[in-house]
Amino acid sequence: MSASAHRLEASRPCVFAALLLCLSLGAAAGCRSDPPDRVVQQELGPAGLSDEAWGARLFASYGCHGCHTISGAGGIGGHLDRLWGTERTLHDGTLVLFDEAYARESLEYPNARIVQGFEAVMPSYRDLLNEAETLALIAFLRSLE
Repeated sequence: MSASAHRLEASRPCVFAALLLCLSLGAAAGCRSDPPDRVVQQELGPAGLSDEAWGARLFASYGCHGCHTISGAGGIGGHLDRLWGTERTLHDGTLVLFDEAYARESLEYPNARIVQGFEAVMPSYRDLLNEAETLALIAFLRSLE
């Protein structure tokens, strides 16, 4: 390994810790944490993009793929593909339909109903997403069926 690659590798834990600290401080202060490539449009999606495509862009911009996969593989938050319209078993044994209402609730109040086998670790996007963005993300999730 080259010296520059070794320095980069050694600095990763520091960069990660700094990122976590910034996110924690921003959340504690009630700040909005916009991803760097966030779409500027607030009430309408970008011209020429379908809601599904805009939702896919938002999914990537907000780093959702860090916990959720769309390939059927696991992840800290599980996979999201082919779930639309299916029933999910919650921690308390009740069933919930993976539909628009559940997707919206999961974005706004993610720890209200946790799927069996997962922990309550997802942050709320209630104050980060406007209605158009929420609908675009839901359209993207629906398209994964």
